[in-house]
Amino acid sequence: MTRTGIRSRLQRWLFRVGGPEPAPIRLGQRRIFVLPTGFGLALGLTLLVMLLASINYALSLGFGLTFLIGSVAWISIHHAFRNLVDLAISPGRSEAVFCGSPAHFSILLHNASLRPRLGLELFPTRSPTLRAPPFSLLPESTSTQEIIIPATARGWLRLPRLSLETRHPLGLIRAWSLFQPDLRCLVYPAPEADAPPPPFGGDTRPGPGA
Repeated sequence: MTRTGIRSRLQRWLFRVGGPEPAPIRLGQRRIFVLPTGFGLALGLTLLVMLLASINYALSLGFGLTFLIGSVAWISIHHAFRNLVDLAISPGRSEAVFCGSPAHFSILLHNASLRPRLGLELFPTRSPTLRAPPFSLLPESTSTQEIIIPATARGWLRLPRLSLETRHPLGLIRAWSLFQPDLRCLVYPAPEADAPPPPFGGDTRPGPGA
């Protein structure tokens, strides 16, 4: 099994996303995951060194500064989590395309709360480089985001599993959720580049059975 297949199965088991989901998809508490970023890990290591130095030299100000920065980092976990919880996602529209052209999928994100959702990023889990530009949601508003997927084979192209993440407010914590809206796009065969012209039907004589 390839690395991509192993990763897909692990995500399906861990995040309980096994295929297209009925709309609307609501991001409850159990669907949001939180981990420190690289910057957050570096800050945690720095705070540990500061704590050991404060203990070794009995520095009261060192203790105060260490616990102050640590409490701010801890509160950022709560803010990153609240930035995603209770959002609702619904599939939008997708127009048919020719094979070889990019397919455009629209995703509707609804924020029913009275607080804004800042610094959000939406992208396919298998292709993080295809992420949409960062965006924000105003209170009690709906935003339409577009996901672009290369159409490399004709037929039905289903929207892959998506990831919605945020590193708001300090970039110390990454909160994300996985989901797969039930949306697909029809991919037509690509027309030939230098195709010959269609046969000219200028003969108006009746056929044998006329």
